[in-house]
Amino acid sequence: MNNHRKRWPSEGQDQNAKRTKVDKRDPSLSGPEAADASHKDDLRAPVSIENQDAVVMFQKQAIWRQMQEYKRSLDRAHKQILDLDARTDMYRTNLVAVYTYWEQIHNDITEQVTLLKSSSSGKDPPDTANGVNEFTKRLLNPLCAKDEIEGALRSKMTLIRNMLDQLARCSLSSNNDSISDKQYHLLQKKYQQISNQVAKLEAQIQVHKLRETDLEDRLDETRLLLLSAERKIDRLKMNGLYAESNNPSTVAGRKNAPSLVTVPSSSSAPVVPSGPPSAVPSETNLDTVNPTNSVIPDNKDEFQQDLVIAQMLAEARLKELDDMKRERLTLRERIDALLLQQKPSPVGLEIITTHPEFQKVLNDARYFNGEAQMYRERNEKLVKEAEELQTERRTFQKQVEEEWFRQKERLEAEVKRVEHDLQRVRQHRDTLDDSLNLRLAKDIADVDASTEVKKIANAQKNTIAALMDEVKRLKMCLAANAGDKALLHYFGVEDVDGKGNPIDDLRTQLSTAKSQLQACLQATSPEILDRQKMLAREKQLIAEVEQARQKLAEYESAYGLHNLDSSSCPMNELTRQLKQHHEKIKEYELKIDFYSRTETQLLAEVDNLFKAYRQLEEQNTNKVLQLNGKEEQILRLVAERTTLKQQLDKARKEMGNTQNLVMALRRQSEKQLEMIKKAEEKEKVHIQQVSTSERVAASATATAEAHRKEAIRLKHQCDELNDKCEKMGQRFEELTAAMKKRTEEWEDERDAVRRAQEQAEVYKKRLELRETERPIAAPASDSSMQRQLDEYRGLLLCRTCNVRFKDTVISKCWHVFCKECVDDVVNARSRKCPTCGNMFGKEDVKSIYL
Repeated sequence: MNNHRKRWPSEGQDQNAKRTKVDKRDPSLSGPEAADASHKDDLRAPVSIENQDAVVMFQKQAIWRQMQEYKRSLDRAHKQILDLDARTDMYRTNLVAVYTYWEQIHNDITEQVTLLKSSSSGKDPPDTANGVNEFTKRLLNPLCAKDEIEGALRSKMTLIRNMLDQLARCSLSSNNDSISDKQYHLLQKKYQQISNQVAKLEAQIQVHKLRETDLEDRLDETRLLLLSAERKIDRLKMNGLYAESNNPSTVAGRKNAPSLVTVPSSSSAPVVPSGPPSAVPSETNLDTVNPTNSVIPDNKDEFQQDLVIAQMLAEARLKELDDMKRERLTLRERIDALLLQQKPSPVGLEIITTHPEFQKVLNDARYFNGEAQMYRERNEKLVKEAEELQTERRTFQKQVEEEWFRQKERLEAEVKRVEHDLQRVRQHRDTLDDSLNLRLAKDIADVDASTEVKKIANAQKNTIAALMDEVKRLKMCLAANAGDKALLHYFGVEDVDGKGNPIDDLRTQLSTAKSQLQACLQATSPEILDRQKMLAREKQLIAEVEQARQKLAEYESAYGLHNLDSSSCPMNELTRQLKQHHEKIKEYELKIDFYSRTETQLLAEVDNLFKAYRQLEEQNTNKVLQLNGKEEQILRLVAERTTLKQQLDKARKEMGNTQNLVMALRRQSEKQLEMIKKAEEKEKVHIQQVSTSERVAASATATAEAHRKEAIRLKHQCDELNDKCEKMGQRFEELTAAMKKRTEEWEDERDAVRRAQEQAEVYKKRLELRETERPIAAPASDSSMQRQLDEYRGLLLCRTCNVRFKDTVISKCWHVFCKECVDDVVNARSRKCPTCGNMFGKEDVKSIYL
């Protein structure tokens, strides 16, 4: 009885046994992981979930595979129920047969008792056929209660015991009869022989039961392999259909390809039920397949080998089970023969009731009646749940179709918008090309004019430098002719630029000396002034005396000392020399007049040259500024042209991608419509099959708690997938809102940049007008201009190194640096902006042209 209970567990226990066997084969899977391992295989689809279409396709495939598994498990449950019904009927018939034998023994005993009584009293025996028929009807009735059967058996046992007591009394009264003693000894010998044979048969039965348990374990393993093989076949089937829907050219080749292994449909799938060997189907059930099902491709060699090995194992185990069935049948026949042999012998009722086989049969009958009732209830629940799942599947299919139509409309609108943007970009590109060509022509003309102006300016610079050198030389010559060493030193050393005026410098020095002298005189007292005057007068007299002495010495050295008595008169010589000196003085005065006149002319020429030089310098600076502005404009236009080309290429690529996407969506929509039509046809067939299976299920009694749990788990998974879809939709809406916000910010920044450029051009024009209207500036204005230039140059330099110019921008915070500094930050893996400290990646680094 206990062995039968182990072999026929409930559905939840069967699932737990499967999980423990999976844990034994693979220790990494244990507990809930082992329970979800088979389901995770179904959920691992090769389709990449990148968009909502892929998610919908994946959900359809998962639901289809799960429905196929449900159908296979339903077929298995039906077969198990039918097998249980057959077994219950068999046990009931066996019980009826045992009861009939028991009733025959009872009738024999009663006949013996009645014969003894009739022989002693002369009365006829009573008839008990009606009681036998009523008890057999109770046994055959599945609704009969346990208490009624036990009460009937107890009453029967009491009757047999009473009859045996009467027989014992009669046997004691007839001790002198030798014939009854001989029969009694013969019956005891037969009973001992039969008990020995029954013990041997029980030992053989125990051995066969152990073999049956081993075979059941192996059958469970083959069942798990079969489940995994069926799931793999479903996945390959869906992948093959998906590949054929994406590649129509491969359909013809697959139709002509030979089918290696065919997979049975849900209605004719091979099922290996759990239970005794009598419930196992024959080999023909495994070979019955539906030729209309999907075919495994040739490139699945490993899976084919596994499937062939599983089939071989299943066939070998089925053969062993058939042998065990035959052996059990032979054993049962031998037991029945032994029971028939024991029929004429009056065996005691206690021996029959206490026999283990009889107890097993009674317990099995009770157990299977309870299980049958439980299976009927579960079957009704499963039918209701199947109807609910069908309604949910229809609603889900409608939601999927509506969502697909919405996505299709959204994509068509996006494609139209992209085409409109592409036309607008093309028109903008054409206008920019025209403006760029005109600007290039103007720039070429401006460059030619600037080169000519540079040549003229360089020639004028060279002439001005030569004239300045000539003026300096003439000034030094004039100073040399004048004999003024101080003036010669001034023109040679101090007056480096050639723009100085010694008279003005001396006048300024004299004015400063006078002012200092007056300040000193005002600061001193009158006594000190008198003393200073006396000292100055004394020094002056001393200097006059010294001068007179020097002159006297000079005269003495020049003329020497002569006596007055000499014949020659020195006065004549002196007058002659004086005349010569006067003539030289006149000549020098003439030269001085000449040089003074030429000096005024030269000074006028020098002034004119300086004015021309200043004008040329101003023209040169203006031209240089204009050239710099034009070069910057050219560079800016070239940068805009490159960016527009890049945008154009990107727009062309996006247009190509959108066209490909539209074509793919159209093809996908066509394939999906075909698949929907096929699914509707299959659904009609499935509805018919479900109606037939419902009729069969109404008569059968089979449900499983594991199916309900699996359905609940799948429902939770569907809810989770729906939540994920909703989250992805919310994420998509958030990203679209963020993209719109970013585009608006970018357009605002672009407008701000355009306005800033326009303001800069206005300020440049104002600056040029002010420079043209401003008079000739002093050297201080040049220093302020140089300071402004340094400030502008500092704005263009990188803030981190202050050496290289800015040419790279970080798009996260829009701070600009040089490429080398940004590369150092990226290679250092800190990747933080040196200015604001925000994180950024390699894709956020962009090149710019200032």
